[in-house]
Amino acid sequence: MNVLFKYRYSFLAGACAAGGSFFGKLPSFLSAMNLLQVDAVQPAGYAYLEFALVQVFPLGLMLFCNVCNLRYFLKALQMTQQTLTATVLTAASNYVLSVL
Repeated sequence: MNVLFKYRYSFLAGACAAGGSFFGKLPSFLSAMNLLQVDAVQPAGYAYLEFALVQVFPLGLMLFCNVCNLRYFLKALQMTQQTLTATVLTAASNYVLSVL
């Protein structure tokens, strides 16, 4: 287990990259589902609520995940002696978590 300890930032960077791509695709999926179903009977405030929940919040989470991805990837590059190791582990964990 101590062997993987210095590669922890690579796995975290891959997880944040998978989360960023998930949250980036989420607004189009949620808007296609039409969750709140705004119609003429409801006040106009619901349209803003739907816009905030369906568009802005997932995009904010996507930006947060991408910033964390870059931060952890740079830490992974600093911790490893070879840049190829950090790159491969980050990409592999990203692909595995994206499949899940």
